[in-house]
Parts: sequence; structure tokens; C-alpha cells
Amino acid sequence: MAGDTKAFTIPAGGTYPINGNGETYIFCQFADRPIRVKIAGKTVTMRAGGYQEFEPLAGPNARVEFENTDPDNPAAVAFVMGNGTYDEKIVRGEIMIEPGLRKADGTFVTDTRHTVRIDLMPKVTTVESFAEGQILQEISLAHPELAIVGGAVGEVTEIEDLFSNDSYRIITRDRETLQEKRSYVSSVVNHDDAFAYVPGAGVVGLDANFGFGVAILNDVGQPTYLFTPQEGPANEDKIDDIAYDPVTGGILTYCGSTNASYRVVRIYDLQGNQIFEQFDGVPVNTAGRVTVDPFTGHIAISSADGETLEFYKRAPWELVEAVTLQDAQLSRPFYVERNDIWAMSGTAGDGIKKLAVRDYTTKPLIRSITPGCDLFTAYAKPQDLPQITADIQAEELPNGLKLSGELIKAAIEYHYRRKAPDDYLDHVYQFDLTQDGSGQPFKTITGGNASFARTNVIDNFTTILPGRVVLVLDNELELGAAI
Repeated sequence: MAGDTKAFTIPAGGTYPINGNGETYIFCQFADRPIRVKIAGKTVTMRAGGYQEFEPLAGPNARVEFENTDPDNPAAVAFVMGNGTYDEKIVRGEIMIEPGLRKADGTFVTDTRHTVRIDLMPKVTTVESFAEGQILQEISLAHPELAIVGGAVGEVTEIEDLFSNDSYRIITRDRETLQEKRSYVSSVVNHDDAFAYVPGAGVVGLDANFGFGVAILNDVGQPTYLFTPQEGPANEDKIDDIAYDPVTGGILTYCGSTNASYRVVRIYDLQGNQIFEQFDGVPVNTAGRVTVDPFTGHIAISSADGETLEFYKRAPWELVEAVTLQDAQLSRPFYVERNDIWAMSGTAGDGIKKLAVRDYTTKPLIRSITPGCDLFTAYAKPQDLPQITADIQAEELPNGLKLSGELIKAAIEYHYRRKAPDDYLDHVYQFDLTQDGSGQPFKTITGGNASFARTNVIDNFTTILPGRVVLVLDNELELGAAI
């Protein structure tokens, strides 16, 4: 008699209970390791194809408990339970197997593998170390400024208050030289000097003409209204600052005014729909500024004195880092990009500074060229190449650059210019290099239909560049923030 298939995952070293209802047999349809099954007080070890019959499950003996014998890895299993007798030909093993991939937890997924070929060529082999608060770039200004916000690739945006008819000058500067490239004047009845840069839209601010609504500061003079964010009664939720949220593509608002009994962060899409809200029971006098680290997605809030910067993880809400930057004016709008911060300097905002947020060391800059088509990276400037997160070490040799460490992760990040996820090895099935660290041909590593995480491949290799990396990946690789 046919039974019901129950597919589930047992935690590493854990158990998974199921309550029976009159069943008289159990068949192990899939398990890639021995599974202990406790039935009516009796424990048996079952493998794929295993079959057991027993008295009908009822009353105190109705519970069936499955135990994963592997203390380190979860187990994806499938059992058939029913009453009567299970189909004999299936017990004998006559099962149709569809082509697919086996993941780290044992689950079976559709085969979406494809091959990626990447030529890696050294561009900058030296590395630099920076200390928290170290000034990396600075420029003095002839007139005080209100804010420094993000910008398009290779640019930063500065905002000058013209103190005339609520007019502001929007200045675009080259990110490397800080030289002015272009500017325009826009009019907005701004609220608390709250500005942000939104990719594809430009600079936005809070405009009192729209009930302190978010509006785009156009180069035609008049702003374009987007939406009005929420404010509470009696200024309890007075908005102190706004920021662009690269995680959702929306606008983040921050309320933490001196008369508020808490801080609140809200995020809206560009149509004004609220998609996130976090109340933080912090005492009064916490007015400050806010931005979002595009690399980690952490929300950064400055203190009222403009010297301390706190980074919060949003889910769950948790303080993950706090730094003190005495050379940055954090009481004015600023923005963070990974390990650095762009901020105004001096109480009058008479300069722009780029500082290290924390101690860090740069990685070698490598050009990733897709054979035959990627001309941009072939001629890219060093500042346009990604600073990867992979743990790698570089050694200059007479015949090239010896690169060691997490080469699979490095190749993914150099190629896609985005952060690799923590489970990236669960999406890799084959790896090949032009040569190993001694200059000898590299022996291709493959996991067959199982991911590298499933087959316990450790990402620790050595090669000599220039050279080619060949990866077989699946389509489920979800990349993180741009780098």
C-alpha cells in the first residue's frame, strides 16, 4: 500500500520527531549516511533502501524519532511511512534518479551549473596598512559646506548653502583628486540639513514645502517630490537625518532629537512604502547623523558631539562596532564606504576629509578579464579595481605574482566585483588553475555532482599570476555588496 513521503533535514548530531498514525512500515528513500530510527522504543540504524515493518503506531508508541549520526553536518533525508506493505520493486531499488546537485546539507537541487573562465593579471602588488582615524585624503575649502554625501562611481558630492532664497549648490568632485567636475544650484526649504545621494535620482533632501517630504534636488531649480515620511506627535519622532539604503534601494530616516525618549530608524521605498522600522531605547540627547555602510549593510549613527560613530546590524538590531574620529565632523552629513569615511572637517565645515574607520590592510589589486570580452577591466585604473574580502597573501617573484590563500573566493570577488557569501563553496563544483605555486600544471579539483562544501574541499591554494582560473558554479550563488 502506498505511503506518505516525508522529506526533512535533521540538524547536525540532532534528532527529528514525527508522530505516527497507524503506520506499519517505514522505508528509507534517501539518506547519504546512517540514520538511527527509534520506533516503539526500539532503535534501528537505517540506510538508503532500508525497510522496517512493525506493529501499528498508536498511543504512547506513535512517535518515531530520527537521529543524525553526523555531529558536524545536517542530514537531508526522505522516508516513506504507511500501513500494509511497501511496493516491492522500490524496496529492491528500482528508482528513477533525476540529474541534480547535492548540497552541503544533503539536499538535492536542480542542476544549474555553468563554467566561468577568468584571466587574473596583477595590477598593484604592494599593500598598505592604515590605522583607525588616519587621514587618507583632505582638501581645504574657500567657503564652509553643509554636507558630503555619496556619488556616482568615482565621484563624491558636496553641498554648499548659498544662504539666499533657500538655495544650495550641488558640487560633484572627482573621488581621487577631489577636484570639482561640475555643479548646479537647486532650491529647497531644507530641514536640518538632511541630504543623501540616491543612485539614479541624485541628491535628495527634506523639503518643508512638502511637509518635510523627501524630494530630489533637480538642476532645473525646483525639487521633485517623492514622499513624506512618518513623524510622530509633539516632535517625538522628529526626523534628524536621511540616508540612502543600498540594501533595499530605499530612503532611511533617523529620528533621535534631543526631546525624544528613543531613537527610531525607518526605511521607505521610493514610493513611500515603509519596509523597515527599529525603535532603540536610547536616552535623550542622541541627535546625530546617519548613513549606511554599502559593504556590510550596517547602519551607522553618529553621536551628538560629532565624534563617535556606532555601527548597528539591522536583523537582529545589535551594536557591532563603535569608533571615535576626532578629525571628522560627524554632526554634519557624511557617508561610509567599507573601511573609510568621507566627512566635513572643522566646526564650520571648511574642508573635506577621507579617514580610515578602522585598522585595515589593503589587498593586491588584480584585473579580472573574461577572455575575449572584458575591455573595461583590462584597462581599469587601480582605484576602479575591487578590494576583496578573501584571505590572500601575495609574494612578488621574477616571473609574476605568487598568490596564496582563498583563491576560489578571490576569483569570485575579483570577477563579479561583489562580496562572496559565507556559503560560497556550496555553489562551487570544479576548480582549475593554469599552474600551482611551484609553476607546475594544476590538477583539476572536482566534486562531481556534489558541491565543494559537501565534499569538504578547503579553499586554500597557491598559484602564480598572470594565469587563468576556471570555476564551475551553480546559478544559486547569491553575491553580496559591491566591492
